[in-house]
Amino acid sequence: MSVTGRDSIETQKPEWLTQMETVLEVLNEGVVIADDDHRILFANSRFVDMTGIPRQDLIGFAPSCFYTSQEMEFLRQQIDVAFRAGHNRYAFVLPRKGGGRLPVIISSRTLQNSGSRFGIVTFTDISEQVRADGLGQNERRRLLSSCAFDRRRLRAGKLDGPRASQLACV
Repeated sequence: MSVTGRDSIETQKPEWLTQMETVLEVLNEGVVIADDDHRILFANSRFVDMTGIPRQDLIGFAPSCFYTSQEMEFLRQQIDVAFRAGHNRYAFVLPRKGGGRLPVIISSRTLQNSGSRFGIVTFTDISEQVRADGLGQNERRRLLSSCAFDRRRLRAGKLDGPRASQLACV
């Protein structure tokens, strides 16, 4: 994205977000704020640490820049749920610089402000829980390389908690 494109994204940032950035920076979860076109307006330091992707390579970009087409199909479904219901929560993976995948719980809320819609998305690292659930090395490698989680439970909006038994790669 060009510098002028990033400047444009910066000018589109709502006042409430500018005021909240310092609070969002200190959270233990990764946080992303996206516009109605799903472009990232803000990513906190924890999210940058989780992905290993520099902030300047995140701001102004949509998730489709970081996920495979198969992963994006799943994400689009989840984003649609969030926009219809106003919120959503599901297990998925977060892309990492260099191609790895970090298992996370994604919680999203939709916010309407001054006629615009924004997505407030938090990412909770569940890699320790996935390891503790006793996934074998081959299963873990398969999960982190290209993965979507059990869609039946996600469509129903029910996720009791992240367990290895709920993971199913596509």
